[in-house]
Amino acid sequence: MRPEDLSYGIAFLVGLGCFFSPCILPLIPAYLSFLSGISTAQVKEGGMSSKKRWVTFSHGVMFVLGFSVVFVVLLGGAGQALKGVLLEHKVLAARIGGGIVALFGIYLTGLFKLGFLEREWRFHLTNKPMGYLGSALVGVVFAFGWTPCLGPGLGAILTFSASSPHGSAMAMMGFFALGLAVPFLLAAIAGETFFRYFGALKRHTRTISIVAGLILVAVGISMMAGWFNRLSFLLGG
Repeated sequence: MRPEDLSYGIAFLVGLGCFFSPCILPLIPAYLSFLSGISTAQVKEGGMSSKKRWVTFSHGVMFVLGFSVVFVVLLGGAGQALKGVLLEHKVLAARIGGGIVALFGIYLTGLFKLGFLEREWRFHLTNKPMGYLGSALVGVVFAFGWTPCLGPGLGAILTFSASSPHGSAMAMMGFFALGLAVPFLLAAIAGETFFRYFGALKRHTRTISIVAGLILVAVGISMMAGWFNRLSFLLGG
């Protein structure tokens, strides 16, 4: 396994962990209803026809594209530009970046709180703009507005992408966005099946956040100690 492959895999897993975080997962039904115009009660009762599933899924795709543009083009582009500067001091950058990544990981485990990440900085839309472009706009708003939920994971991967010499920062942010997108789209197409398991998933959100945090702590320590290449070699067999 190449170090960049490990980097992309970590970014995907952290994005997946963010989806199942305690403040994003409970809101997924409301987002799906908001995007598609189909009430959650109707979905729970099994009232989704094939056409309604397609409507929900296609609006979900546009929503995903909206937040992916922000993560990949804006944040990933900034990380890639910063990477060019930091590569001149890659050992120092890896140590400082690894420390920041580890701190974000510890935060996700719940061992300490950061006040600026506890504030609610959401943007609220009472009415969705019309059509598929409106769903993409909601995705953009989601990317900019959900700092309390996405902040630790997003900040860790952005720091990791900029300070690690392995892989593209834009690709890493793309895999982070993919980790958020895949379960969201599966929920959109699953309809009542998603709601059947929704309660069980909610009960495990804290455990998932702890696991994601521990992954980031391990990544941060390996960056600071210079073990990342060795770790990718061991995982690659």
